[in-house]
Amino acid sequence: MKTSTARLDKNTKRIRRQKEMSLGDLPRATEHSRAQMSNSEANKDSLS
Repeated sequence: MKTSTARLDKNTKRIRRQKEMSLGDLPRATEHSRAQMSNSEANKDSLS
């Protein structure tokens, strides 16, 4: 079973794509760095 953090990371990527946002757009809209966002979407690290 996926953890809630893994679901959050997956949903972040899905929503970003639906809104046609680049990976570079997210750091401007959140408090996370581009590297954090990239690692999260690649399931290398969590945003939490």
